[in-house]
Amino acid sequence: MWELLDPKPEFGSTYNACRAFWNALTLQRQRLIYYYLREQKRLGMTIKPNPLFALQDCHPVPTNWNGRPGVNDLIKSGEKMVIAKYCARFGTYTLREARLFGMTDLRPLN
Repeated sequence: MWELLDPKPEFGSTYNACRAFWNALTLQRQRLIYYYLREQKRLGMTIKPNPLFALQDCHPVPTNWNGRPGVNDLIKSGEKMVIAKYCARFGTYTLREARLFGMTDLRPLN
């Protein structure tokens, strides 16, 4: 996780606090946070520069592709898509996210 966040040297003193926070999380929560932050970074979105705040303030949510631009490109690329229930609402998600977020009522879209 530290490598993913790649903090500036001035935040090096937060390493132990980050490690303690990270180790207190469940494995499932760690996976969600890692996936979410990695996706934000991949998409060029801003992540808090202080790694401890980045971890503490991270509240992962899956991307509902229903009606969003790019969903057809995902399907054409071979990405497995499903219709699934998340927080009592149905939406269109990648199969990977549906499994990662523990969604229910999965139905294949493609």
